[in-house]
Formats: sequence, C-alpha cells, structure tokens
Amino acid sequence: ILDSRGQIVLANAAFAERMDRKPPALLGLDAAQLPWRTRGVLGPGTLPWQQALARGEAVLPVAMSLENPKGEVLSFVVNCAPVLDGWARPKGAIATFDDVTELERSKAELEQALVELEKSRDEIRLQNEELQILARRDPLTGIANRRAFLERFEELFATARASGSELCCIMVDIDHFKQVNDTHGHLVGDEVIRRV
Repeated sequence: ILDSRGQIVLANAAFAERMDRKPPALLGLDAAQLPWRTRGVLGPGTLPWQQALARGEAVLPVAMSLENPKGEVLSFVVNCAPVLDGWARPKGAIATFDDVTELERSKAELEQALVELEKSRDEIRLQNEELQILARRDPLTGIANRRAFLERFEELFATARASGSELCCIMVDIDHFKQVNDTHGHLVGDEVIRRV
C-alpha cells in the first residue's frame, strides 16, 4: 500500500522477502526509487501506481521487473488501484505484484530451445539435401550417376512417348583407359576422367 506520494506504508512479507528485506525496512521508501524496469504499455518513468494516483483509476496488468539486492532480476505482473477519499480523490494506491520470475525463465528457456530446434531442423534439412545430391552424383566428376540418370531418363522417355517426339542418348567411352591407369597411375586416370 502506497500513500499519495508513492511512499510505501505497508508491505507484505512475500514482497519484502523477494527484496531480501524485512517488511518494516520497506516502510517510507519511495516505491519509484526501487530499481524498476517497465516493459510494455507504460512510457519510461511512468509506474503503475503513479498512473493510478494521477488518473484516479486502476492500471492493470503491467509487466515489470527489478533487480533485488542479490543481483537477481525478478519479473512481476503488477496491478494497481487508487484508494479514493469521499470526494473520489486519490489518497494512496494498492499495488499487487504477482511474481512470474520462474514463468519468465521457463519461457526464455523454451524460446531458446525452439531456436535451437529450428537451427537443428535447418541443419538436418541441409544435410538431407546434401545426401540427396551425393546419392545422385558421382563423387569424382560431380555428374549425374546411374541412379539419377535412370530416374531422369524414365521421365524424359515417358514425355517423349506421350508427345511422339524423339529422344536421343549419347554414350561416351575412353578407349584404352586401363593403359592410362597402368602407365601413369590412378590419380592421373582420375584427372583424365574428370577432364573428359
């Protein structure tokens, strides 16, 4: 509970414990002087109880965080309502702080896990694409292997048959290739195959 100047007049044990203090140690403190970090709808320096006192109406919910004396950042959902006198003028405010620190940590961990999962999925997709290429390409020359040739040839043959068009296939052979390997070695033979 805060007075009209935003000073703490009553603090419960749960909030005091999160601030690593006893409730009496919080009395008289200007609540705005605590290390708050506003997030979301409120502008910088405009805290929910300040809004409730200025407008005379409830402000809810506001996500906020603050660093306690131990250096831990605590996350809260803050709701605040003014305490009005008989003429409907604000004389103070009641603020509730729902500690959602663990929920925020879990959410951050889940978001990180999702990022890692997405990254892993992308890596697997790329590896699968590479495996598809390797399964259809000759590792020495990089040209289509027999498996890829047969798959593509069946498509082309079916298209040619359906349209009545011609289809041509060229086969190439390297004459006396065994002599190249026997005379100059397999590394030179591989280079000959690559160049052809």
